[in-house]
Amino acid sequence: MESTTVVKAFALLESIAAGSSEGQRLSELAEAIDMAKPTAPRLIKTLVGLGYVDTPGGGVYRL
Repeated sequence: MESTTVVKAFALLESIAAGSSEGQRLSELAEAIDMAKPTAPRLIKTLVGLGYVDTPGGGVYRL
């Protein structure tokens, strides 16, 4: 049995890792992994808070 939240979080991390080193917008990330728009902000906020994702400004996210 797998946790869908954990699976979604890893999918988001993998999408960020595969993207540009300059970062990607949340809408691009969510679309790339077919994630619901309400889910993406919650997960990205958690990943930023834990230090796994950086947000250098301008609405982009990167590892």
